Amino acid sequence: LDMHRLRGYSLVHVNYVWYAPLLDQFGADVVKVLDTHDVFGERRAKYTAAGMKPQWFSTTYADEDSALRRADAALAIQKEEAAELAARGHRNILYLPYVEPALRPFEPRVGERPLTFGYLGSGNDWNILSMAEFLSRLQARGVPFPHPIVVAGGVCRHVREGTGVIKLGFVQELHTFYDAIDIALNPMVGGTGLKIKTVEPLCYGKPVLTTLPGAQGLTHLWQMPLFEDNAALTDHLFDTFGRGTAQAQQSLQQLSGQAAVTRQALDAEYDGQVDRLARWLASRL
Repeated sequence: LDMHRLRGYSLVHVNYVWYAPLLDQFGADVVKVLDTHDVFGERRAKYTAAGMKPQWFSTTYADEDSALRRADAALAIQKEEAAELAARGHRNILYLPYVEPALRPFEPRVGERPLTFGYLGSGNDWNILSMAEFLSRLQARGVPFPHPIVVAGGVCRHVREGTGVIKLGFVQELHTFYDAIDIALNPMVGGTGLKIKTVEPLCYGKPVLTTLPGAQGLTHLWQMPLFEDNAALTDHLFDTFGRGTAQAQQSLQQLSGQAAVTRQALDAEYDGQVDRLARWLASRL
């Protein structure tokens, strides 16, 4: 408030619903924007349904609705979440997808390194459960997957050793991981919110193969294959990349083209929604 008295803010942007009470400190002359990042109403139910102990933060629908009503506009990073909040009676919801800058182009791979798949994730319960199921299904095929799978991040502490699985652990720079792989994997079995490990590879010029839960909020833009579950994902990996080098390289080239189109669609939607937000702000300021 001291800073507001000194500077006279015309716009306040608050991140996460639990900080929404801060908006009450500003009068009607200040435009109030709440960045939701995720829907937290009854979030714990998704954990208990998967047999996991609820983690991080969950609140009631009533408390979340109260937080949203404090803002002139609330930002949702997924169309589905924007629709869910609107269905709960909120008329101040603006959809603004999450996009990071593109740092690498989608280019043909060079060099003699074997075709390499990769997964980068923290050690949260959803990642642990997802990787355990994925690797179990992969190894249950009875024959080794012919390409290495590089795993990085905190999830490595919970990934068991297996043929062709290379655990990097924590990586200091993201590009060191993405430069070491050709195709990113996201075998999610559930969870909430936008999955950063699905959109992040597109910043580094890498295609992604993911289950439907991993593409939540992105399916209307997605041009790469999507899989109902890890059974379908592992079938695709063996059928498409397990039948010789020539077919695998051809499939990678096709997948990279689909990834580039997906990235273009995501950028176009982001630009359009930023323009919409800018026009709304201009009407209020």
